Amino acid sequence: RDNVNTHEQFKRWVRPLIQKMHSYDVKIIINNRVEVVEELNAHGVHLGQEDMDPKTARSKLGNQKIIGYSTHNSFEIKKANQLPVNYIGFISCKF
Repeated sequence: RDNVNTHEQFKRWVRPLIQKMHSYDVKIIINNRVEVVEELNAHGVHLGQEDMDPKTARSKLGNQKIIGYSTHNSFEIKKANQLPVNYIGFISCKF
């Protein structure tokens, strides 16, 4: 949403969605906002190459949360295989 600019605005917008989706057992993955995952009990976070390090995110979120990680090339894929992530996304991957 274009009008969701601040951390607090985002939390106000996403909180009801997370609560509703929990009742349907739908997984909610928040993009690049580890603190929102912690505060609102979303299922996980998706991180990019420029975002928080997945090791730091894992130490904050524990083993029960899902962590995804974006990759763009074979080097990043190999690196991601050594990280504490549950899945990797391929964006414009060239081999």
